Amino acid sequence: FCPSDAYRQDTFTVVDATTTGTTPGAPICVVASSNYVGSVGSGDPSSLYTYVPSDPPPGRDNGNGLFFRNHSVTIAQITDGTSQTFAAGERSQNLSRASWTGAVTNAAVPLVALQAEAGLDPEGGGALVLSHTGEGHGPNSPSGLAHGDQYWSLHPGGANFLFADGSVRFIKEVINFSIFQAIATRAGGEVLSADQF
Repeated sequence: FCPSDAYRQDTFTVVDATTTGTTPGAPICVVASSNYVGSVGSGDPSSLYTYVPSDPPPGRDNGNGLFFRNHSVTIAQITDGTSQTFAAGERSQNLSRASWTGAVTNAAVPLVALQAEAGLDPEGGGALVLSHTGEGHGPNSPSGLAHGDQYWSLHPGGANFLFADGSVRFIKEVINFSIFQAIATRAGGEVLSADQF
């Protein structure tokens, strides 16, 4: 857990995909909580839509980051460099719940306290363990308030990210969006310098 997350809980109840509007779905199971989620890359990890194995990157089931459904990634496949590729990032539990235990089939990830005015508009089960950079803004952006699968922290000015080389760096919320997306991909071919993030 991140010590700065005053909203954290040890466990939470995962609900099913019948969650809509302001109506919570039926409980599925109780899972352990986390403040850290893996990087699927720039595509959406959390879709409630049917699994389509042929989705091209960065499709919802075929990510261009390090973690995505039913796949493994080797160090050799991180051609952008391990020091320039996100492995995981923060998600405060005042945005939506996250778990380290894995995605739950047919689950929904409702928005929580921070999102009261947005109701319970859910993300899919992948959002329990994954996040992405594809919504057009950096971490902690007010534009991300409608998306429970975003990176989010209670740190002023940004969020902490684990890179594939094992280092942890603070990424500012005002990061250039194209740079934010580039750091999320493992083999996008972007050339970045450390002063860009």
